[in-house]
Amino acid sequence: MSLLEIAATPRIGPVLLNEHLPGVPTRIAEAAEKVTRVSELKWSAPSAAAAAAWLLRAGHAASVDDDETDLPAGMARKKDGYVGAFRGQHARYTEVTASQCRSGVDRRRERRAADWFSHALNAMYDLGSFTMVLPFPRMMLISPIDYSVAPQHYGIRTMLTDWSFDPLVAVFFAADKLQAGETGVVLWQRCDYSAGEPDDTYFPPSLVKRLWIQRGLFRHHPCEEEATEIARYLPYVMERYPVSSYPRVEFVVTPEDVTAIAALRFLWLGERTDPLHPIVQWAICAADEPPPVGYVNPGYLQEDAGRKGLPPIPLPNHPLRENLTITADYADSMAAQASAGALQYGQGPLYAFWRSTYTSLNALTVLSRAITSELRSLDERHGPSSSLADAAETGPGVAALTSAARSDARVRLLAASSPGRNADSRWQLLRLDGVPPISFSESEQAATTTRAERRARAVSRLIGASR
Repeated sequence: MSLLEIAATPRIGPVLLNEHLPGVPTRIAEAAEKVTRVSELKWSAPSAAAAAAWLLRAGHAASVDDDETDLPAGMARKKDGYVGAFRGQHARYTEVTASQCRSGVDRRRERRAADWFSHALNAMYDLGSFTMVLPFPRMMLISPIDYSVAPQHYGIRTMLTDWSFDPLVAVFFAADKLQAGETGVVLWQRCDYSAGEPDDTYFPPSLVKRLWIQRGLFRHHPCEEEATEIARYLPYVMERYPVSSYPRVEFVVTPEDVTAIAALRFLWLGERTDPLHPIVQWAICAADEPPPVGYVNPGYLQEDAGRKGLPPIPLPNHPLRENLTITADYADSMAAQASAGALQYGQGPLYAFWRSTYTSLNALTVLSRAITSELRSLDERHGPSSSLADAAETGPGVAALTSAARSDARVRLLAASSPGRNADSRWQLLRLDGVPPISFSESEQAATTTRAERRARAVSRLIGASR
């Protein structure tokens, strides 16, 4: 089974679908059997495809209500609130090291570049050029909490390391730019979301769409001297850094893997020309030659880039729109699980997602009753095909979410699932007490599995077009 075929396998987050129901397809299971255990924490695979199949099977096992299946070391049951985070890298690297901690890096300069990049993003992309589904009051799209996350994703060095909730993304980055015969490795660790807390996890800013597509997250890895100081109080911290201390699977890249990785590059990396890259180059220059003003605006950015001979910084010609489907895909990767053959959302991971991101889906905690009531009312008056105009009387935010709920069963489920009632200026604060399990109904499950199959076909078409 090729890596391309594995990428097109229908799934809801980590839950594999076999004939419309949660289950491991036969060909995935057969490919996974090629992986062998080398030591307590290490497995070996003959190809990236075999490693991907094995990781998908393990992730599925961790996400279903099946205590009889043994899990690889370092993985834990999602029903207990644990979610696996995966990191792919070339096997020649022997440590997991934050980019700011590498030899010869000027950390102060990198921090200045990160600050200028974040300021510039906020100047270029306000709510006039980035439209969220719900009409939130004006805010910073890159908050101080995100000041390391966005720069890290665009190559500015920070003390964060990149991970993903999707093992296929980790396989891609482990094999990307390798030649046939070279070795990649995928590491994993578990995030404890059992209490609905972020567990030292940094989630994507609203604006950085590519991070949402990659199901990306970041963990803090202090530099050696900083970690040594921490280790006086928390000795286990230092054990996290050598690759040999992580559970992992190594694989040898085959010629077929090289072809598949090239075809998947557009899927995981998005547009070939990202409009944010020129802003990165400006921020790196600004770290050495800071602007004379404390706050930059789009006009100043364009003029300053021209003066310094940098690539032109384009103004956003077309407003970027929040994509609830991508957001729901991300929520799937964290919280989707299966019990008794039915898909569910785990409460702890879902609430950690609510607390730590700022998206229109979070506002469902406040509007869930209004949306559910409106959907019921529309069904009674017009049937399931009611148009967006029919919901206009409830206001633009609820109308848009009502439309989204009709097009994606998961959005409708999330609208009805969240019990939160309190909110602060940035996050919804959710309560876990007395919350019943969140489950898909049969109709929602059927609609969602159908969507997973459509997405799998779309991936296949995209891969075919890129060859």
